[in-house]
Amino acid sequence: MNLETENPMSRDLPSPKRTAELEELLIDAEADDEQVQQTQPILVRPWLLLLGLILVALNLRPALSSMAPMLSEVSKSLGLSASQAGLLTTLPVLCLGLFAPLAPVLARRFGAERVVLGILLTLAGGIILRSSFGEIGLFAGSVLASSSATSPNRPGP
Repeated sequence: MNLETENPMSRDLPSPKRTAELEELLIDAEADDEQVQQTQPILVRPWLLLLGLILVALNLRPALSSMAPMLSEVSKSLGLSASQAGLLTTLPVLCLGLFAPLAPVLARRFGAERVVLGILLTLAGGIILRSSFGEIGLFAGSVLASSSATSPNRPGP
């Protein structure tokens, strides 16, 4: 054998038949893995995910946009000044900007589904607080409800 003409790399490469056998073994190894077999597909029913996102968006929208049409009535009943009424309409936008960076961090840490559940519970708490405890409850509930509008899976308002 002539060492100059022999390709040293050709000794290390398996034959095409051997490569196919190795790939088949890798696929079989994954198929036999108990954890892989027990893992369910992520989207078994994609329409259910879409429906869930739409329902979350429909629940978030009134919490953000319901105060403006009723602002004059709320201001009169609670005796709010013009600056307090302005703050009340500014809180949702302010909270969106402040709490939006937390949504992906929370989703990575706890999972998107748990975060959406927490957001919906926070939203319910904010709405209850806003409607039950006078002026302080109105502002605190608005902050709480508006902070929940930063869902990690929420379509735009």
